[in-house]
Amino acid sequence: MSPMSTRRPTNPSRPHPVSPLRSRLLALACLTTLALGVSPGVAEDNALLQDAPAAPSPVLSDQPVLFEALGLTVRLPEDTLVETASMGGARQSVVVSDIGMDWRIIIADESGRNIRSSPREVTTQIIENIVAESPRRSIDPETGLPLGGNVEVLERSDGLEINRLRASRVYIARRALDNSVLVEGYTVFQSERERFIVFKLETSPEHYAKGRAAYEAVVDTATFPDASEVSAERAAAIRAGERLLRGLEYEDYLEALPERAEWRRLFRPAASGNPDEDREIAYQRIEIREGFRGELSRRPRDAWAVSDHDEGLIARIAARYLDAGRIIDSESIYYMTPPGTPTPEESWTVRMAIRDQDSEAVWMETGVRRGGRLTVRVTPPGSEPTEKSWQTPSEAYLTQVETYLLPRLLAHSGAPLIFGFYAYNSSTSEISLRRDVLSPAPDDEPGWTLRTRMGEGAAERVSRLSPDGEILRVDLSDGTAMEPIEVERLRDLWRSKGLPTN
Repeated sequence: MSPMSTRRPTNPSRPHPVSPLRSRLLALACLTTLALGVSPGVAEDNALLQDAPAAPSPVLSDQPVLFEALGLTVRLPEDTLVETASMGGARQSVVVSDIGMDWRIIIADESGRNIRSSPREVTTQIIENIVAESPRRSIDPETGLPLGGNVEVLERSDGLEINRLRASRVYIARRALDNSVLVEGYTVFQSERERFIVFKLETSPEHYAKGRAAYEAVVDTATFPDASEVSAERAAAIRAGERLLRGLEYEDYLEALPERAEWRRLFRPAASGNPDEDREIAYQRIEIREGFRGELSRRPRDAWAVSDHDEGLIARIAARYLDAGRIIDSESIYYMTPPGTPTPEESWTVRMAIRDQDSEAVWMETGVRRGGRLTVRVTPPGSEPTEKSWQTPSEAYLTQVETYLLPRLLAHSGAPLIFGFYAYNSSTSEISLRRDVLSPAPDDEPGWTLRTRMGEGAAERVSRLSPDGEILRVDLSDGTAMEPIEVERLRDLWRSKGLPTN
């Protein structure tokens, strides 16, 4: 099962929980002290910042998000985009962005820098690095005169204690060569003896109050659980996932197959509760059944090679997505050999066409796994193909077909547990550890509740399942929802709203 995102997806038949944002914090090098006074170059903007009224704190998600690589949990504002990225070596970063792009928060691990200091000294070094990297003076293009200093400390607080952990914080305004002003905030935690976690805010003067309110609300929820406890919970989830997969026979997969293709609509519910007033976003057709490898080739059956006649399971996904005047159509076909095959294999093809009034662009992805080696080839519009390979995890690995069949397999297991599975994610082009938490439906209703995170830091989606694992509704973190629908009703609904169907 894979609901579609309301953001611009890399592949609309798969979720896209993140945006293509990449950022890196300033290097923390040798540590010295620095006294920084007020610089005249940003004084006017500083006055505006100091006079800005405080913004209300945002609504945070009920459930904290665990970023295991950073060793912390935080609660994030609703309607935000999250991306995790590598900063080189083993260091990781997380980018949390306002959906309107008014601000963003970067959380980074500054370990491995031979730092033997305190949050206060690290904060001082951050300021010093910013001053060193900023142009000393910029020239007014109209007068030819220097504009003055370009970095100003707006506010600094050392000796903070947040959730029983020492921290230091600074807010800085810096002027670029084009005379624009960027406001940054830095909060430095010392989570371990030589490990510093830095929360960075980036925003503009006009969105400073809003960005600061969100930033401080997030930072105030930061906790750093014991690393051994986190590792134990992760290992337990992976063991539960592996036990589930090892306990399944091919007959269990066949029993879990839906009887027919399913249609689903993605929409933003209207306050009235009337479906005719909902905002339609996308729809999917999902078909999971027995089939043959050759169905991926699109060649007529009489032209199939011998291996094309290999039997297995097929998932075929077709989707239409509306995006700001563009129509995005995708078709995905996934194949896997029957469970228990001595050398397991899977393969897939994805084709996505992005159309507007004047042009069409095509994005393609193919994946092939034989045994423990997975290779994925991506061909973006107008670019050369890229290819990546992985050695797949030896435990709790899901094929692409299994990711769509998983709610039914979990429901059939009847085990309310926290499951961990590894799976390739087209949205991030990586193999990620996903978490699926199965629990009985509330209020003694029949069926199940399934809470899923597709990767570290991914937003949680909540699925309501029937006793057999059929999806009854999916609620996504951005307020959109997905429900099954009969194709006739879907066609009538879209046509009544003047929306294009295929």
